[in-house]
Amino acid sequence: MMMGRRLAGGLLAAGTAAGMLSAGAVPAQAAGTAAPAQAARMELQAGLHGSSAYPRAGGHGSYESSSRRELHVQVQNIQRLGGRTLVVYVHGTKAGTMRVSRSGSAYLNRDRGVPACRAGQSLRVRTGSGTLVASGTFSRHHMMSGASSR
Repeated sequence: MMMGRRLAGGLLAAGTAAGMLSAGAVPAQAAGTAAPAQAARMELQAGLHGSSAYPRAGGHGSYESSSRRELHVQVQNIQRLGGRTLVVYVHGTKAGTMRVSRSGSAYLNRDRGVPACRAGQSLRVRTGSGTLVASGTFSRHHMMSGASSR
């Protein structure tokens, strides 16, 4: 009888500890397992240069990846495209659309559904009919250690 109570008590304690571990109440290091590595933060920048169809166009793009992906693109000096929608592509994958203002600027700020990006990949902005407006190539953005970009 005593042996049965000890066994049941031991099983209850083991079950409780396992439940607390799975619920996150006990740090993973305390349970003897390694903690998951933090997501690596990466920042990329791309200068945008006008195409032959829009030689005055210019702008920039930035990509950040840490806990989520963010993409910011700005194109300016495209007044003749005022009111039209432009399509942004990252390495050939559609990343979003943006509308050109009357003053000739367009902005895209996305933090959902952003395709993964690496240094050396292209950033292209096209009209809805496919004409290239501006393009550039992503490169690593070097930050000082401990500095925040915000």
